[in-house]
Parts: sequence; C-alpha cells; structure tokens
Amino acid sequence: MNKTLVQNINVGVETGKNFLDIHIRPLNEYFKVSNNKKCIGEAIKRLRRLDIERVVIESTGRY
Repeated sequence: MNKTLVQNINVGVETGKNFLDIHIRPLNEYFKVSNNKKCIGEAIKRLRRLDIERVVIESTGRY
C-alpha cells in the first residue's frame, strides 16, 4: 500500500448524531460520512492510506 510523502498530516473529526465531518491537513481534503459502523469503517480504510501524525476528535459526549 502506497502512503503519501506529505509529513505532519493531521485529521480532525467533527462528530454528530448522523454524520462525521473529516478534515485532513495540510492536504486540505474534506469528506463526510454517516455516523454508522459501515461508513466509519470506509473512512478508516481511506485514512489508512495516509501517514497520519495525529487524529483530533471533537469531544461531544455520547456521539
């Protein structure tokens, strides 16, 4: 599996009841997935292609 050569990749995840908004910096990529097991799994597969330094998830309580 090829990983990107960009360093210091950070992923921000904004969580909500129905959706997750995922932002990738410094690549300036954004995508949105439904907040369910299948879609979260697909998002993880997509993110695994990157050499991520950190993931920051919004603290929203139960979501």
